[in-house]
Amino acid sequence: MTTTPAPTPKRGGNRILYILIGLIVTCVVSIGVAGLILSKAVNVFSTPQNFMNDVMKGDYNSAYSLIYPSAQAQFGGSADGLQQFITSKGWQPTRFNTSGLSLDNAMIVKGSGTFGGTTRYAYFTLRLDGIDWKIVGLDVIPNSDNHP
Repeated sequence: MTTTPAPTPKRGGNRILYILIGLIVTCVVSIGVAGLILSKAVNVFSTPQNFMNDVMKGDYNSAYSLIYPSAQAQFGGSADGLQQFITSKGWQPTRFNTSGLSLDNAMIVKGSGTFGGTTRYAYFTLRLDGIDWKIVGLDVIPNSDNHP
């Protein structure tokens, strides 16, 4: 009587394990990248809001630190210069909230606030400086039908 050897089991179990590990690694990396992108998006809104909060508190050193280095001269060139710039234009808010984002040729965040008892709209132009968004432009305009 002849006996036939038992068939050798296939080694497909390891392949499934490697596929699962690959999927887990891919998911973890994707979540990390998504978190980084989301943190950048949140930072876009927080820079203008923090700037106006600092101006409302009279903390012009902190506000000035949020301005992109090559744009600082147009904002007075120093924290004291920034205070004079804001005061001379009547741009000292007593209330301010960011409310929107626009991507034209630059990153623009808009908000509205109360400036000298009048509601006005502020448009911040931002540029990425390393990992932080910094202000390169600011325009505060009166409330009108043209600026929702």
